[in-house]
Amino acid sequence: MQGQAMTTRPRHLWMDVARGLCSLMICAGHLRGAMFLDYSQLAERHWWDTLFYALTGQGRQLVMVFYVLSGFFIGGSVLQRWQGFRFDEYLMARLTRLMVVLLPALMITVAVDSVHRQLNPGLFEGRDFAALSSGPMEGGNYSLSWRTLLLNLLFLQNLAGPVYGSNGPLWTLGNEFWFYLSFPLGVHACNRNRSLPSRLCFALLALLISMLVLRQIWAGFVIWLLGVAVHLAYQSHWVKGSPTLCWVALALQLASVACADVLYRNPSFWNAADILSGFSSALLLVALKEVEPKRIKGALAIGFRWLAEMSFTLYLVHFPLVLLTFTVFFRKGQQRLSAVSLAWYLLHLTILLVISRLLWHLFERRTPGVRAWLRRRLQRLGLLQG
Repeated sequence: MQGQAMTTRPRHLWMDVARGLCSLMICAGHLRGAMFLDYSQLAERHWWDTLFYALTGQGRQLVMVFYVLSGFFIGGSVLQRWQGFRFDEYLMARLTRLMVVLLPALMITVAVDSVHRQLNPGLFEGRDFAALSSGPMEGGNYSLSWRTLLLNLLFLQNLAGPVYGSNGPLWTLGNEFWFYLSFPLGVHACNRNRSLPSRLCFALLALLISMLVLRQIWAGFVIWLLGVAVHLAYQSHWVKGSPTLCWVALALQLASVACADVLYRNPSFWNAADILSGFSSALLLVALKEVEPKRIKGALAIGFRWLAEMSFTLYLVHFPLVLLTFTVFFRKGQQRLSAVSLAWYLLHLTILLVISRLLWHLFERRTPGVRAWLRRRLQRLGLLQG
């Protein structure tokens, strides 16, 4: 889910639209869970209720779109640097990109959880999981221990332990890190321009990660690889998008949302639902390849780029802030959808976006400077080539 450098190429504006909308709607979905009654609790349901809950209830499907986009940008960058690829430089870039945002997010989680400990300790026992669709679950998986902190810093959350504190969305970050690591190892194990010993080393490491980690999250990796396939499609002169294909892909996207909604009711079918969501999203992005975003211009284009730019920060910090909103304002009484409650909802959502933007300015925006500083330090120590 990490953000990429902003681009002004028209065909990549669709990527900005996808990243911006996904991060916004994931945040909006969690905030809806905090402020409003669950759909099943509504005694009387109107079409606007159904529409509102449907639009804000696609969180997991949107994460699959993020996987596709991550494969497009990160996997694509590995392929573009096929000849001059340096694993040490790549690993440093990925780790600085992640850590500059992750560390502040973990500190915010600790601060917010201290408030819950005073006002809503039942949150840690999973009492509110059904309403919030994330966070601590029943069964005692909540932890702020040093061991859990270390596991999250090593991107082993949900693989060898729980996420840190109440910040449930951190589960995806552990998955993505291993995608980032596995793909270049596998690719350069097949690179004949490298020496045989280095290729064998890459292959052994890729096999080890596959056996220990990827076998648990294989469906997510398949979706991530679909993003790499989208990148290859964008580089190919043979693959063409068209408005007609867009409508077909959009219809498949809507059908996959409906099917996934049914499949997600049974955990045995979660992988199938995830792959279906990822495939339909990848196909839609390919269909948009040759379609100029003519109606997305001016302030609207700036808004999508603004959201896309801070999408990684928004994803990692929004849930602790949503939980704080829930505990302080809505723990004792959630609302029905009305004009007034919708206005309050939009106000809270705007505040979350503003806070996330401020945090982006403080931390994520400084990633290139942190990376340059770390590169100089590692070069002085002889740990990184010049």
